[in-house]
Amino acid sequence: EIIVDGVTGLLATPGDVGSLREAVERTVADVRGAGRRASAGRRLVEEHFDLDSCIDRLVDVVAGHARGAWQRGVTG
Repeated sequence: EIIVDGVTGLLATPGDVGSLREAVERTVADVRGAGRRASAGRRLVEEHFDLDSCIDRLVDVVAGHARGAWQRGVTG
């Protein structure tokens, strides 16, 4: 969900050495493109994974689990 192929990075097929080689060669051959992808990746992380939003999501998850446990009658 963090790496968008060609936008925030380059994806290689797991276990496919040729795919990895192509991604590395593309990065080396197009330094400006690599910089654009890096900047886009940083923006994505800053917008979606800042500390406050991560804490909010964590609180939501914990609260949801607590509500579910309470509804099922599960106690400490």
